[in-house]
Amino acid sequence: MPMFEQYVSKLQAPDVIIHLGAGLCQELDCWRASGAKRIILVEPNPELLCELQSRVGATEPIEIVSSAVSDQAGCQPLVLYNFPLASSLRTPVNLKTLPGLKQIGSTLVEAKSIDELLSTLQLSEDGEHWLVIDTPGEEASILEGLDQKGYLYWFKRIFLTAGLEAFHEGASSASVLNQYLQEQGFRVDGLDDTSDRDWPRYFFVLDPVALKNRELLRELNETQRLHQEEQSARLLEHAEQEALTNQLQLETASVQRKLEITLEKLQKHKADLSIALRLQTMRENDLRELQERYGQLSEINREQRELLGKLHQRLTLAAKYLALAENSDQPADMIRKDLARVLSAKQYEPD
Repeated sequence: MPMFEQYVSKLQAPDVIIHLGAGLCQELDCWRASGAKRIILVEPNPELLCELQSRVGATEPIEIVSSAVSDQAGCQPLVLYNFPLASSLRTPVNLKTLPGLKQIGSTLVEAKSIDELLSTLQLSEDGEHWLVIDTPGEEASILEGLDQKGYLYWFKRIFLTAGLEAFHEGASSASVLNQYLQEQGFRVDGLDDTSDRDWPRYFFVLDPVALKNRELLRELNETQRLHQEEQSARLLEHAEQEALTNQLQLETASVQRKLEITLEKLQKHKADLSIALRLQTMRENDLRELQERYGQLSEINREQRELLGKLHQRLTLAAKYLALAENSDQPADMIRKDLARVLSAKQYEPD
């Protein structure tokens, strides 16, 4: 029994086998013997599809899907070579290193993304599913697409055929693909099938321990990410608070400076007001002094007017007596005595 069939015969019967790039499906008998409930063969080459359908037969519960699988959905050219594993949607880069390899044509085929294909197949997430990848150049895009869309862990086993070198543009070598699957929680199970030394087949099984470790690592990374985000948020908050504090200090200094200027103005106004009050007091004192002096002068003026009045009366009376004296026969001495008596009399009252 060939190594591949011997390996598969020892495995638990799967629920579903999906064979991408099945070609003529040389493994068909092996898939039948596995006890799988569903076998889905996906092949884009229309020339191979007719022969594949003949091999399968009309009565078998085997599904054939006419489609390529690519990260770019739609109609694409499939370049065909005399070696089926070399046929690809991608441009060849190292195929010349394979002796005897020749391009035999090309054909337009319909391509689907891996998640679009799986969504039409209606798989159960918790089933025992196998995935077989025979898609030259598209291996990495299929695996990455499965991981990104959350389908990768729906498959308990993956059978991967890949070139030892990257024979197509944008493709990954077998070593890179092996490392990627192991990083995702799959481990190599059994010996590799190296019947084709350029395109060996690798057997992977989903390792619960590795998967748990990967999940724990993801949780750890997520915790570290959240911690870093929290630290960054705290640093940002601290920086914002510091900036706010600096801004408040600047505003406080500005307000304080304005307050100092206002106080200086108030002090100046106060000093000016004090001077004004002193001047007002001085003016009021001067006014009172002037009023007092005016009163004194007014009293003196009144007294002088009274004296002048009395003097006027006496002078008038004296003038009258002088006039009488000139016309009188009385002696001058007698007239002077009479005048002096009249002027000094206490009972005298002016007219």
